[in-house]
Amino acid sequence: MAWRDRYSMCECIVAGDFNVDLDSSDAVAKYLTKCAQDNSLIRYDDPRLKVPTYVNNALGHSSCIVYLLALCPSSVCHFTVLDLDVNFSDHLPLKVTLLSSFSASVKKTLTELYLR
Repeated sequence: MAWRDRYSMCECIVAGDFNVDLDSSDAVAKYLTKCAQDNSLIRYDDPRLKVPTYVNNALGHSSCIVYLLALCPSSVCHFTVLDLDVNFSDHLPLKVTLLSSFSASVKKTLTELYLR
């Protein structure tokens, strides 16, 4: 039994450093994109904009390798890549605002997450 079948009552959000550009023809990118499609996960970046999430100014490299995938489009209210003046990482943080609830008796709330 697949994990989505077992936990079908739960929403699913996957975010983090995939270490691959999902728009490339790389075998890993194709595999991850197929897994996302098979599980009805939606990407929240805009592939047409290609906002880099990994930046190494010293080497002159940048790429899109950090992603947010979610099952329920209505649960993600806002998604952006932050370009902060001070950042001690070569990855740019993502800011995600989610609409969430924890039980039938708890009112839905907005939750902001900062992912690094």
